[in-house]
Amino acid sequence: MNSSVLIVDDSLTVRMDLADAFEAAGLHPVPRATIAQARDALLTETIGLVVLDVLLPDGDGVDLLRDLRLSPEWGPLPVILLSSEAEVKDRIRGLKTGANEYIGKPYDTKYVIAKARELMRFKAPETKGKTTVLLIDDSPTFRHSLSEALAGAGYAVLTAASGEEGLAVIADHRPNAIVVDGVMPDMDGATLIRRVRLDAAFRAIPCLLLTASEDGRAQLRALEAGADAFVRKDEDMEIILARLGAVMRRQTDGPVDQVASLIGPRKILAVDDSLTYLHKLAAVLRGEGYDVSLARSGEEALELLAIQPVDCILMDLMMPGIGGTEACVRIKAAPGVRDIPLILLTSLDDRGAMLEGLSAGADDYISKSSEFEVLRARVRAQIRRKQFEDENRRIREELLRRELEAATERSARELAETRASLVEELERKVDERTRELQATIVERRHAERMASVGMLSASIAHEINNPLAVVTGNLELLAQSLAELATHPAMQDPAAGPCAALASEVAGRVAMTEDILRDALEGSERVREIVRDLRIFSRSESEDTTAPVDVHKVLESSIRMASNEIRHRAQLVKKFGKVPMVQANESRLGQVFLNLIVNGAQAIPEGRAAANRVEVTTELNDAGRVVVSVRDSGGGIPADKLDRVFDPFFTTKPAGQGTGLGLAICHRIVTELGGDILVESEIGKGTVFRVALPSAYPEAEAKEAEAIKPEAAGRRGRILVVDDEPALCKTIQRILSHDHEVVAVMSARQALDMVISGDRFDAILSDLMMPEMTGMELYATLARSLPDQAGRMVFMTGGVFSVDGSAFLQHHAHPWIEKPFRPAVLREALQKVLQRQGGDD
Repeated sequence: MNSSVLIVDDSLTVRMDLADAFEAAGLHPVPRATIAQARDALLTETIGLVVLDVLLPDGDGVDLLRDLRLSPEWGPLPVILLSSEAEVKDRIRGLKTGANEYIGKPYDTKYVIAKARELMRFKAPETKGKTTVLLIDDSPTFRHSLSEALAGAGYAVLTAASGEEGLAVIADHRPNAIVVDGVMPDMDGATLIRRVRLDAAFRAIPCLLLTASEDGRAQLRALEAGADAFVRKDEDMEIILARLGAVMRRQTDGPVDQVASLIGPRKILAVDDSLTYLHKLAAVLRGEGYDVSLARSGEEALELLAIQPVDCILMDLMMPGIGGTEACVRIKAAPGVRDIPLILLTSLDDRGAMLEGLSAGADDYISKSSEFEVLRARVRAQIRRKQFEDENRRIREELLRRELEAATERSARELAETRASLVEELERKVDERTRELQATIVERRHAERMASVGMLSASIAHEINNPLAVVTGNLELLAQSLAELATHPAMQDPAAGPCAALASEVAGRVAMTEDILRDALEGSERVREIVRDLRIFSRSESEDTTAPVDVHKVLESSIRMASNEIRHRAQLVKKFGKVPMVQANESRLGQVFLNLIVNGAQAIPEGRAAANRVEVTTELNDAGRVVVSVRDSGGGIPADKLDRVFDPFFTTKPAGQGTGLGLAICHRIVTELGGDILVESEIGKGTVFRVALPSAYPEAEAKEAEAIKPEAAGRRGRILVVDDEPALCKTIQRILSHDHEVVAVMSARQALDMVISGDRFDAILSDLMMPEMTGMELYATLARSLPDQAGRMVFMTGGVFSVDGSAFLQHHAHPWIEKPFRPAVLREALQKVLQRQGGDD
């Protein structure tokens, strides 16, 4: 740190006084009388601090300060303004321009030096990097001899010839240890140690007290004062060094750099409307080494405190404008200055005024008639109390910081341990299943491959959905027509009709066509199953919109799709209880049930259908959850493998039969729905999987939801179909036209034009994602202008949601169905909308 101080003042007396003081303090003074000379010095000298007068012969010192702050090279340079202009407005002007300190004339030289050292963070070059010992003794001879011994032992030595000088050195340098004579002219060693121990910034510094006294009580007094050790001056130097080393080894903490010393520079704000009393008070406080800022009113005090904090405030109680009580209330309410000690001064001997002032937040209350010595003591006490509070706050913050660091370290360690455990487990599982790729290539390449396959699967599913919905819908309509034809009176008794032979042939062809249609429907059902699996495989968790779902309906669908697996292996037994609906994603819940039923069937060898069974039951447990159980009579799962059946890639099936993902997907789906899935098994007796799901409604709402008004069932309505697939529009018209009036359009824009022009519909069946204008945009437009029509919308989706589509369905809770859909599902969704309208009529 550069120790050169530029002193800019046109007063020769001030320049010489400050130059001598800085030189005595070990700093290099550079005195100059004008702004021009100061600018030259800045260009030719390496300056560490500027002490700058405001009124100079060739300009305003504040203008020079402003230029310094705008300069990239000199901007960070600490600057002390030293001026006889003591008005608050002058002080504020200087501080706002960028002064680090503003000291009014007449100044206290000790305060200026101490503040300069504080701003420069000055450290004597010879002490850097060494353990520093301060030796305080009024004997030059003893100081010299002990200094040589200390230096020979590797210490950096600072010396002082008196107690007051020693305290100043402590404030400047904060040594690592203090060796002090017990008897000195201005202050005894015990008193100096006591002052060190009362100062939170220095109390941890080890102190060794020296004495030449033969008085045995001297040692007791030294230890009571706070000395760490006591040694006689006539002892051998090695003993003194050994004692010093011993007390320094016991030192737990070094000097507290974060806490300001009581000995260091302190600033007092004195506020009084009496200029005479204010100058008298300032003179007394400056004699104590304080720098004093003066304010004539509460307004000036508040303005000054906004830009310059102080160490203590002395404020007159009675002043024009903002008085002492109101100013006190404002100061104690401001976060930046509320902790500054505030002492109210008054010439009134009024108990009520004292209580009012203390209630307003004042820290002390002093009568102006009191001795100034009492005032000085009260100020010292308040500053000392503030220092203790700052130290306690620092300690609390340090403890909190250490706790936070410990918690962070603990969390990091736990995270590392968990991560290591997971990596170890992952590596173990990967090693069991593949030796071709290392684990890290599998956390990355597998994910990339799965993402690509997922995108491809989503695209395939999306492209298949519409044509598959057309095929499925038309096949079912054809099957329905054939069923109606088969029940025609002429077909019941072909021999009785006028064209008996033709009727008989038609009946035969109908029967044959029914078989063909049944096979076609089974094939389309298989394609629908594949499409659904592709959607589930590609679907992200954010796409899982949920709605109330009928568990029995989903189970019936799953059982139908699993019929081929069950037919040659076991008898299917259903035991359905009365249960409420569950909140779920119907497609994903169907995937769970289908997987469990197929697994149960595959656990039984083929050809033993009569002797074995797959049993599906539903019930409501004591916790109000819907429990679905799938039990098989297969060979069972070994006990040592039960806890792994839900792990990804684990399977009990023979090699090449199954990926080991089915049960893991079931577990993930059920867990995401807020449910539980458990397994029990016994070798030779079979296995049971139980899925427990939360109900969609409270009990009262469930009853209300199940109680459909008879008059609303089967209501005929006017339906608007909106889809960009012409074939699907025609198929939906065929499905619905028997029961409803159906109007179909192939864009959301056409639908909007119809509704806006006055056409009204009982339900609007719209695809969610369409070109030009989506179903979501159609809904948003109608919601603004025709909310009644918007509330009648039912959405169709290919099952692959965008983020917007998923969020839309979750937020608006509108009925929706997935493509490809069964005609019954379509009719049921529309009927719910019509039933709701019937209940509102």
